[in-house]
Amino acid sequence: MVPIDSADHFFSELWENVEALQSHIRPHPLTTVTARERAKRYIDEDKFVKLFDLVHDEVERVFAILSSDRYEIDSRKLKAKTSDTPAESLKQRIVDFEELINPLIGVLGTCAYFDDGKSSKLITRALDRLLYLRPFSSSEHQYLYLQYLPELLVTYSVGIIALENEHYHTLASALLHPKYFENGEWKRTLFSLDVDRVFRGGARSCLINPDNQDKPLSPDDYIHIKIFSNVQPYIPDLNRYTDVYDIFEYLCSLIYVDLKYPDLSENTVISCPIRRYDRYYNGYGWISMRTGLTEAEEDGVRMPFNEFVSNATALGDDWGLLKAGFFSGSSKRFVECHTRLQAYLKNRRR
Repeated sequence: MVPIDSADHFFSELWENVEALQSHIRPHPLTTVTARERAKRYIDEDKFVKLFDLVHDEVERVFAILSSDRYEIDSRKLKAKTSDTPAESLKQRIVDFEELINPLIGVLGTCAYFDDGKSSKLITRALDRLLYLRPFSSSEHQYLYLQYLPELLVTYSVGIIALENEHYHTLASALLHPKYFENGEWKRTLFSLDVDRVFRGGARSCLINPDNQDKPLSPDDYIHIKIFSNVQPYIPDLNRYTDVYDIFEYLCSLIYVDLKYPDLSENTVISCPIRRYDRYYNGYGWISMRTGLTEAEEDGVRMPFNEFVSNATALGDDWGLLKAGFFSGSSKRFVECHTRLQAYLKNRRR
């Protein structure tokens, strides 16, 4: 005969053990839709521990694959492993990275949309873990820099969703806080998320154009299209998405200037990666060539990031983005970075 109290305790403990085991039996890989819906449920029900497990398990799954021999970058080892041409290998690697990272983007993008607080550390932790850089001695540089692609896809997707919803703490978790270790020092991940650099060399000609298979996309256009497919559940309108995308990249440039150049005195020479907004609106005489406008008239062309700056300046130090830690919380510093960046962009065009 088992006392009732002891029996109740026994079955309660047994059920807890069963639940604990079931929580670790997850079908892998998750589909993007399943990952997104599960994250929604955990956020809605305030089940932060389950959300932590979901993010952790998916990050570790991705990390295990990225760090496997499957994605070797040493050119000698690559030649010994496959008969594929470099172009075939690069195309397949890009497709693999897209598919591999989609469920994680589904989870973290959902966090960025619905939450601006509790999940911020999860996002930073995921991005810190995700960027796996292999030691190398002999490598083809296109394989070397393509290692940054999964990190770039996640950062852009999460950042754009957070920016659209004014979830600035979440935005900081994606842009300000992530770091990675390389050559004996910690570096800011943002400094390495340069689209041109990621697709350096032969990788540039391997970006498949869905409308014309014979004509590869430019890196800027590829990322613009790919990120839209990631964020479309939360930003369904293409025109609105394009505005937010350009604002996001302009903000990345401003943050780059702020963090890279603490001293922005007149004698300080600055530079920053070329991004889509610069090529589309300003770079290489695009506006003059396509519209016939003179340089003086170009100021009248609608540029969404200029509207963004005007609205932000009007808010001053009360702007939520500054309160989240960007630009040292100073509207004056934000305007200073904007002014110097604009001068740099105009000087480069001459």
